[in-house]
Amino acid sequence: GGLAPQDIGVVTPFRAQGRTVRRVLAEHLGWHTAQQILADTVERMQGQERELVILSLAAGNLRFLAAVAGFFFQPERLNVSVTRAMTKLIIIGPELPPEFQALDDEMARWLDLYRSLLAQARRIDI
Repeated sequence: GGLAPQDIGVVTPFRAQGRTVRRVLAEHLGWHTAQQILADTVERMQGQERELVILSLAAGNLRFLAAVAGFFFQPERLNVSVTRAMTKLIIIGPELPPEFQALDDEMARWLDLYRSLLAQARRIDI
């Protein structure tokens, strides 16, 4: 049972984050298996699908997240990210505390879209 490695994709907002994911996968699964799992940016995932997609929006620093939120939460990027999964989508990302404020109206719409996406998801604390 289970999925073959080539049926799994990890979508990240930044290339450096994708490289880190690939390195960690190789450390835990071995180089050969890790190479079969697509772990890359939204742009490089465009046009591809996987049975399972893990969307990594993890950012440990809310100040950094505020600085890149316009890039992080763009509707087009979120749309491509969440539509790559054929069977299951797992989102690893911030819940965005209420004090996290948008810098402008456009960013507020993007954050509302992201919060709406999270509201439709089943939350699992890890």
